[in-house]
Amino acid sequence: MNTNQTREILLSKQRRLQRRVSMIDLDFRRERDDDFEELATESENDEVLSALQNEAIVELEQITKALHLLDCGRYGKCLDCGQDISKERLQVLPYTTLCSKCASDDS
Repeated sequence: MNTNQTREILLSKQRRLQRRVSMIDLDFRRERDDDFEELATESENDEVLSALQNEAIVELEQITKALHLLDCGRYGKCLDCGQDISKERLQVLPYTTLCSKCASDDS
């Protein structure tokens, strides 16, 4: 995978996640129902949306970091051990900053 292709993958994923966060924000701002049962359902939905939004925000931070590493010429190197991150791992998690070994050590 070349640098331009990697950048496009990261930027595309970043745009999708930013849209997701924006849509969830819009949903949180909508007017709520007065019915107690409906409020309970909306509250449960809000919890799920909040968790999804938090995950998207964390992923956006990881993508921003990966784009920075790409700009610095350090993309694809493990931040813990300095070894190359496998191409297979980068294809699955293009924003990862750890090789498989270091990632499993951190678990």
